[in-house]
Amino acid sequence: MIKIVLGLGIGLLIGWLLCRLVFSLGSRDELGKISRGIIAIALTLLPYAATEIVGGYGFLAVFAAACIFSNYEKHEKHMDSLHDFNEELESMVVAVIFLVVGAFIAYHYEIFLDVKVVAVALLMVFVVRPISGYISLTKTKLNGFEKFVLSFYGIRGIGSLFYFAYALTEADFKDTTKLLEITMTTIFLSVFVHGLSAKTIQKKIKKYES
Repeated sequence: MIKIVLGLGIGLLIGWLLCRLVFSLGSRDELGKISRGIIAIALTLLPYAATEIVGGYGFLAVFAAACIFSNYEKHEKHMDSLHDFNEELESMVVAVIFLVVGAFIAYHYEIFLDVKVVAVALLMVFVVRPISGYISLTKTKLNGFEKFVLSFYGIRGIGSLFYFAYALTEADFKDTTKLLEITMTTIFLSVFVHGLSAKTIQKKIKKYES
């Protein structure tokens, strides 16, 4: 309980402080855009590091800080360049992760011959993620199709690798190699399946909106 309180409290505080700092910078000059982008990185790193140092849950702190940041609506006019910077940064990080996953799969292709590993990965992509996501959206005002899209698309790699690493630091597992193989296979299948189907889903969304 203390870890949760620390995570939320520190996240809210640092998020508020960073908001004041980010939006105090000018929005017209390029230096201001770059500076806000750098501080946006701090929005992720600083709450996590500060909370982990005092023994709280860092990922909760990042979530709380992000909520404060996203709700800072009166400075919405400054958000475009910040979003562009974050999207570019995210794309680069995701590309690096995909390269790492691809290299791992290339050197350990035999994991696709392990029926249990592949079965668990398929369950994660087609059953566990969609069902758990859909249940979490039951009380929202979204229609069935919107709930399906949001619940089906998700696993890409950053979160999976983070929680995998976090779990290894918090508990002892008998076969960490097998867990790594399942994680990497799940990420690979997610990229493959979601990547192939995303364009079709986007077309259906546009037809639905029109």
